[in-house]
Amino acid sequence: MEWKEIDERMVARSIREPETLTWYDPKESPFRVDGLYWFQQEKRYQRFPEASIPMLEKAAPGVACLCRHTTGGQIAFETDARRIAVAVRLNGRHGMDHFAATGECGMDCYLAYPGEDFHFEGVTRFPQSEEGYACEVVRGRGDEWKRVVLNLPLYMEVESLMIGLPKEARLAAPQPFSHAKPVVFYGTSITQGGCASRPGMLYTNILTRRMNRPIYNFGFSGSGKGEKEVAELVAQVKDPALFVMAYEANAGEGLYDTLDPFLDLYRRAHPDTPILLVSRMLVQRELHVKEEREKRDAKRAFQQACVEKRRSAGDRRIFFLDGRLLTPDGGDECSVDGDHPTDLGFWQIAQNLQPVIEKLMEE
Repeated sequence: MEWKEIDERMVARSIREPETLTWYDPKESPFRVDGLYWFQQEKRYQRFPEASIPMLEKAAPGVACLCRHTTGGQIAFETDARRIAVAVRLNGRHGMDHFAATGECGMDCYLAYPGEDFHFEGVTRFPQSEEGYACEVVRGRGDEWKRVVLNLPLYMEVESLMIGLPKEARLAAPQPFSHAKPVVFYGTSITQGGCASRPGMLYTNILTRRMNRPIYNFGFSGSGKGEKEVAELVAQVKDPALFVMAYEANAGEGLYDTLDPFLDLYRRAHPDTPILLVSRMLVQRELHVKEEREKRDAKRAFQQACVEKRRSAGDRRIFFLDGRLLTPDGGDECSVDGDHPTDLGFWQIAQNLQPVIEKLMEE
């Protein structure tokens, strides 16, 4: 027996009456693409500029690949549309055994009606064997005016994207962020979004909604190990409100050699920007394997000492956060595999990180 015979809600549905939709390219006005710093000058859905790719292929091959993944990217606009659809062409298909296709390859939609905060509305559901999809993320809504945010895939390259609205729908540019200065994150697979069930549950996307502020996500799964070339690119984001660095799990033993040079380079580019260095979050293996725990304790102490040394030398705008405080339960009930968070884990990270970074920016 097939699922459609048991519960039709468990089966992806095709777009109803696609001929009644007008398709728009979000690269054009009045749409705004957020979270991809070089998008306005290149019109590419990627996190580093195209000119940097040959250099990255030599210095950090994993980053050269993963920077084309659109994690943290968002499409914002306003409309009175009753239906909203997306048509996406990807450079690959779902392939991870512990990661939902809706998070790895999908998009989700958040709406905000006048006087309200954003709330989740819908997510793309599609055959996992396909390298693209056309899905409705809003259907059956009224024609009230609303703000819309579409979150791009976390672990996939987007080759093309179109947005479908009813032909009679009105369309306008989104409201600006309440705070113009961005927060910049550099980190690991967890920062990139593994393994959120859908893009809106990534902790940096949660923070964007809550703080109404642009965020640039430079999380690279298993890559981004503190290379100078990557640091130089991250430092190109102008006038950041805060830089959050959480790359311990990627760096391995290289942490001891790369941390100070990375911080030196970033500080030269941004002498007044607050920097928050976050040690690795608790993982399940640490709870029961003494050797693993001792290694992590040593790296945590090294990072904290690095910050204290810099503060003693006069840099009062650098801070340390023990990553164990972000997910107190570690890899127990809030992870997929003892390491990568579920939506619960990402919610905990956002919940515990938000007051810390807001306090630092206020100070």
